[in-house]
Amino acid sequence: MTRQGRYVPNLRREDFHVYEDGVEQRIAHFAEVEKPLVVALLLDTSASTRYRLEDIKAAAIAFIDQLRPDDRVMVVAFSDYVDVISEPTNDHQVLRAAVLRSKSGNSTHLYDAVDVALNEKLNRVPGRKAVVLLTDGVDYVSLETRASNLHAAEETEAMICSVQYDTFFDQTDIRVWDKEVIKKTARLYPPGLGREDYKRATTYLTELAAKSGGEFYHAADLGNIRRAFARIAEQLRSQYSLGYYPANSTAAQQRTIKVQINRHDLVVRARRSYVYKPLKPLEIRQP
Repeated sequence: MTRQGRYVPNLRREDFHVYEDGVEQRIAHFAEVEKPLVVALLLDTSASTRYRLEDIKAAAIAFIDQLRPDDRVMVVAFSDYVDVISEPTNDHQVLRAAVLRSKSGNSTHLYDAVDVALNEKLNRVPGRKAVVLLTDGVDYVSLETRASNLHAAEETEAMICSVQYDTFFDQTDIRVWDKEVIKKTARLYPPGLGREDYKRATTYLTELAAKSGGEFYHAADLGNIRRAFARIAEQLRSQYSLGYYPANSTAAQQRTIKVQINRHDLVVRARRSYVYKPLKPLEIRQP
């Protein structure tokens, strides 16, 4: 993309270089991707989002409407439990109804929802796939952990785009003292949460996106959520697919990936690592 974030079409295989653990690899597959994809849309409907849930639903529906007609979407809401409201479909009427059916709860099973999307749903789906996650990023109740999520993000073929929105409020108290206007602003967090919780949440959501080659967005208000969703929709529509056979075929291990482009005016966003798993030899039994 350009340094302003706009997709650049019509690039060639020769424009790219792929390195694994610092060693350049031969690009065996190259394509400008236009194939349909399956998107898991994960919506945080916990207590901290209660007062913004209708805005969240509106933004989610607007995102669905920006996808291509043959793209399929799975709607997952999570709060007290993980609720797969709709399996993958390209019927926008069904998807809108699924989003509108999502209900507010109390706790936040964020890590469990990510695990369901990556390890139970999308790993069974062939072809292009992505996770779009809308949440404040705070979780204390899941059985899964942030570490297991980050490991799954490194192993998945799906690109993860995370959108973090604020569930705290800035309250300004205005007083007049001796003809002087005094303003004092205090940040109000949901019960039991504070600044450090949100800092950890931001780190988690940023790493989750980076490990899968996706992008992290911070959305302070509904307008920013809509803009983030619009950019994600464009990103999912506009990609290049590069594939290679690793020159190093030794035991399973974490591998780093670096993708470079010849043009200095462009930048590349791609996954930075993966976990190498050698294929097992095919066993043929004679009758």
